[in-house]
Amino acid sequence: MPELTSAPLTYEQDWLDAKLRGGRVYRNVQLSYEIIGDLDPAALTAAVRDCVRRHDALRMRIDGTGQHPVELAADEEPVRCLEVTAASSAQFGRYASALLSRDLLRPWDNALPCSFILLRRDDHHHAFLATFHRLFFDARARELFGRDLWACYAARTRGRPSLPAAPSFAEAATRQRTRATARTLARAKESWRDRLEFCAENPWVRPPSATETESGVITLELDGRVTGSLRAATGRTGHTPLQWVVAAFARAATECAGLPRAGMWTSMDTRLSADREVVGMFAAACPIALRRPGADDAALLAEVRGQLLNALRYHQVTADDLDDLVPGFGSGSVTAPGMDIYVNLLDATGGPDRPPSTGGLRVTADAYPLLQDSHRSSWALHLRCAEHRDRIALDLVYDGERVGEPLARSIMDHVRKAAGPS
Repeated sequence: MPELTSAPLTYEQDWLDAKLRGGRVYRNVQLSYEIIGDLDPAALTAAVRDCVRRHDALRMRIDGTGQHPVELAADEEPVRCLEVTAASSAQFGRYASALLSRDLLRPWDNALPCSFILLRRDDHHHAFLATFHRLFFDARARELFGRDLWACYAARTRGRPSLPAAPSFAEAATRQRTRATARTLARAKESWRDRLEFCAENPWVRPPSATETESGVITLELDGRVTGSLRAATGRTGHTPLQWVVAAFARAATECAGLPRAGMWTSMDTRLSADREVVGMFAAACPIALRRPGADDAALLAEVRGQLLNALRYHQVTADDLDDLVPGFGSGSVTAPGMDIYVNLLDATGGPDRPPSTGGLRVTADAYPLLQDSHRSSWALHLRCAEHRDRIALDLVYDGERVGEPLARSIMDHVRKAAGPS
């Protein structure tokens, strides 16, 4: 089937594009690998080219009529290869981190919405750094790209045919925008109105006893045994571990702060089930209204599941719709009232942390931490939750003035105890 020459923006792209045009700055999406062993650099750069050709989202450009995939020129090399003189592996790693940090807020011109760097310390030590424009790339796309990169590399090193064309982002975006009826769009706007009003009426309020401190982050990892127990328990009731995390965190935050209800925001992936393999941008934040965070476990988990499904069912709002609901919100010039608590959910059970066959290489994903301060957030509480195959990783970024370290630690202690002994 010939590639579409034009496609509308997804709802999530529309909102993000409006904010970018309004002057907001967003972090790019990044992926990195430390590679130890006999890497074939030519095969890896060819694999990157294969991935860019496979996924039209990595060749998109936006103009006033929509977005358009462009052809990758025969002489266009998407990977920059750099020789690095480093006295130690640690020094090499710091240089890789510095490059990633430099590109974190990189503005994009009219080139491809992705860039790749392959650093070589010696024949047995390389670093692969990838940066993607957030307008075209979300967390699920990151997972899919990591999987495809190493599959294409394996094909190249073994002399096998390259992977076939991937499902089209342009086609998926067109399906998303054309399948919504006028009735669905009206219901979506009303659903957003109700949830925005609930969050505005139930903001985060720091209890008088809380202590003001520096802002920071508190980490918690639920090990394989606890994660397995959560999967078994939630699976029996038709829920998921990530839904359990939202419920446990909502209960902990409201109990520790003495709040009767929880207006929260959470991440949402709006891909249709048929489009789960599509690289592109379908992720956004959405409000949810938890009216009974103090209910028993089963009732609270059911409420969380219902709220998340409702938010997914009625996600079809544009930046103009959001501006109608809260003037200036869709374009990013103002923040909606009650945007205080955010839970970012990532299902990384099939993610790039364990790439497929790499020909005997030792490959470590995300080996190069950013140098920027990761504790800064516009949210009072920002919980980052990633479910991996063998663990659930939680990072609670807290605002020192509105929350403070003691209260943030108390919230995470409640979550840890709710998960059971490790």
